[in-house]
Amino acid sequence: MSDAALYRTLETNRSVQQSNKTLEKSIKRVLEDMETITVEKTEYKPLVEAAKAVLKISEIYLSYIDSLKTSVATDHQSIGNINLLTICKEEYCSEIKARLSNTTIANKVFLDKKTAEGLVLEEKLNAVRTDYLNLVASLWSEESRIPGTIFVVSSRKEKTLQKLRNNFFVSSPALFEQSTYKQNSNWAEHTFRDLPRADLLLLLNRTENDILLLTYTTIDFLDHQIGRMCNLFSNLNRPSIGISAFDYTIKVGQPFKTRLVVYANGGATIDFEAAINGKKLPKLNSFVIYEFTPKTAGKHDVTVDYWLMNDNGFLETYSDELSFEVTH
Repeated sequence: MSDAALYRTLETNRSVQQSNKTLEKSIKRVLEDMETITVEKTEYKPLVEAAKAVLKISEIYLSYIDSLKTSVATDHQSIGNINLLTICKEEYCSEIKARLSNTTIANKVFLDKKTAEGLVLEEKLNAVRTDYLNLVASLWSEESRIPGTIFVVSSRKEKTLQKLRNNFFVSSPALFEQSTYKQNSNWAEHTFRDLPRADLLLLLNRTENDILLLTYTTIDFLDHQIGRMCNLFSNLNRPSIGISAFDYTIKVGQPFKTRLVVYANGGATIDFEAAINGKKLPKLNSFVIYEFTPKTAGKHDVTVDYWLMNDNGFLETYSDELSFEVTH
């Protein structure tokens, strides 16, 4: 590598390292913000626990990347107090140039059959997004129901996960076009063969940056489910759900069917969708249809989760209790 090329790599590497530190602070700030909000809004505490679980997953992957950087930077030859992981242009000299231009380290660490870290890294990069998506997907399970959030609406699960997936920025090896590889090559061979140590350290720092971006994106998504989006309604005009008529009789063993409606802003009806126990209810014009067959007499309580779009284009979710009296 020429001196100019090494200088550029060192400067880029320092920028990426600084970006990593900034991302770490941002992740910590969002998580602390979530914890503060849920002191009062306790119903959203499961979102904080999910965010902490995301952070724990990221720490496992980042620890692995750190171990790779240490392996790459260490060759058991003293260079005084110089650390190749944090070296800057001012510390540059002919001896360091030789170390940073070395291409055998990449082959030894990532392509040697005994270590094969290239294959291991490929597997981990392919797995990290799946791990995060699976964790978010688990919030739609019956055990993880979080009232007043999108996670009670099973019909929106796949669309929401796809949107989150599209927002991920990790350069997964699975996304590389196989046509870009040389014949009889693979991702590890294509990426690491004869790669100078300076470029290798930069690549690992960028991989760390990818994982931190992915972590921030996932935790930020969870944070936005707490309901701090712009509301169309004030506390006094919060929408409420009810049945469209009260002249009904419900008897044990007889199917009962009614229309649900959402009221807001002085009694005006609003177009909405709703679900009970994660199952979306059918619509009829501006109404939602609810039907059930009671097995016992007495009070029949049901929690209805419903959602609507406000004037600013944000999806708002709510939960209300409805009660029905069942007779013999």
